[in-house]
Amino acid sequence: MAPEPYYDSLPTGWRKVKLEEVLLPVTGTPEEHYTGRVTYVDISSVDAESRTISNPHSLALNDLPSRARRVVQTDDVLFATVRPYRRAIALVPELDQPVASTALCVLRASPEVDARFLYYLVQSDRFLSQLLPLQRGVSYPAVSDKDIRGIRVAIPPLGDQNEIVQDLDARLMQVKLGLVETEAALEKSHRLEQVLRDKIFDGEPGPGSSFDGEVTASGYPVIELGDVLISASYGTSKKCESDGDGEYVARIPNIVDGELSLAPAKYAIEPLSLDEVEYLQPNDILVVRTNGSLALVGRAALVDDAIPARSYFASYLIRLRCDEARVNPAWITEFLASSGGRAAIEAGAASTSGQKNIGLKVLRSLQLPLPPRNVQDEYLSQFSVQMERVREERLNISSALVGGKQGRQLLIELGISGQLAHAESALQGIVDGHDVDAPAVVAIDICVSTETEASDMNPEHVADDTSTVEDDYKEWRSGRSHSTPLVEEYYLELAKRIADDEIELIPMLDDEGRKVSDRLRHRGDGQR
Repeated sequence: MAPEPYYDSLPTGWRKVKLEEVLLPVTGTPEEHYTGRVTYVDISSVDAESRTISNPHSLALNDLPSRARRVVQTDDVLFATVRPYRRAIALVPELDQPVASTALCVLRASPEVDARFLYYLVQSDRFLSQLLPLQRGVSYPAVSDKDIRGIRVAIPPLGDQNEIVQDLDARLMQVKLGLVETEAALEKSHRLEQVLRDKIFDGEPGPGSSFDGEVTASGYPVIELGDVLISASYGTSKKCESDGDGEYVARIPNIVDGELSLAPAKYAIEPLSLDEVEYLQPNDILVVRTNGSLALVGRAALVDDAIPARSYFASYLIRLRCDEARVNPAWITEFLASSGGRAAIEAGAASTSGQKNIGLKVLRSLQLPLPPRNVQDEYLSQFSVQMERVREERLNISSALVGGKQGRQLLIELGISGQLAHAESALQGIVDGHDVDAPAVVAIDICVSTETEASDMNPEHVADDTSTVEDDYKEWRSGRSHSTPLVEEYYLELAKRIADDEIELIPMLDDEGRKVSDRLRHRGDGQR
């Protein structure tokens, strides 16, 4: 049996009920209600991050899959029953003849419940703390509709629900806009890193840069990568386990931001018994050769002194060992991550059984700009100093992003328990815990400072082909400072413009269709 939720003394007029007591029945089949094409919502259509429906499927009625059996309507709440801890929950907007998968529990509010209050209620930790112990299964833990409907909840009078929802909607809009700005700053930080990296391969020629062979525009020779390699080899295909008896084996998850992370650690199930020279050594380069994602193929990491003795690497990696008299190993890893290096890798990648891969022949043939070793070292040293600053700011932005998301969940918890009056002090605790000098609900000061400092570092190279919240802020509030009261005033104005349908939030998707951020679009003129 699910544990009883902990509630302080309930406010006047609130009552404890089973969720099913405040729901209406959901009946009927698509064939009974619809003709022609329908809008099908399955688990993949429910975005667990934004808790909204995104990319539903338009299908002919006779093409519906067998699980498409639930007729839904505007303001129903959909709750994914598989992996409920993900909180894949959405409020149904206006859709054309909507149908939901049986993997989504449909919650239809009765007249005594505000549908948005119900939507927030089932997202709460208090609700999940009762539901998650009821999960069944290991690979695909799931709960039943009956489990969800049987959870005990606290319901205020309808008038109180309406007030809570209005307050919560306004506060969460501020959170959303703050996260948009924070995500935009994080994206620009990554873009700046790429600009700085690309620039080290396009510097002015240094002394002693006259070599035979093709020459870059900046005066440096271009050689094949294989010309500066002592050896290149594939790794072991032996099975590895976290408690294996053999050597530590580096794998794709260990390649992070150009470095080799030792965690998560796995070991060969039995000793590999290799010659000493075959084991990984500091300054070896590991390159991902096979992956389902093209973006991961060619990703590289430099092995450092922290590598355990007698360590090796998995077969879907390639180990490069270079002539360090001619090339700094870091020069190769940064080249492989540069725009030119990535373009060459992706152009040379092959596809086999749905997997992208790059072989030794392609790697060896990559065209590498090669200034003298001392010039490489100078460029890499400058790049390291710049990146230390960029990454420090990125940590601050990431902390603000975490704080903003925690602030969003905290507001929901306070809202469904009637405690939004305590929101400011509670959110300040999140700010203090993340060392962010900005309101947790907007996390704006850190974003603006990052933009400014990043632009100062390389102003002519930070291209901005889409406007962000900061651009709109400068347009509407020209000459004003970024102090917190003004930022909050600005967000309120943005919220009003969105409510008035002057502006819409557009989800930005990556190559695999996942949402990575939001952008603002001014309706009518197409301006972004």
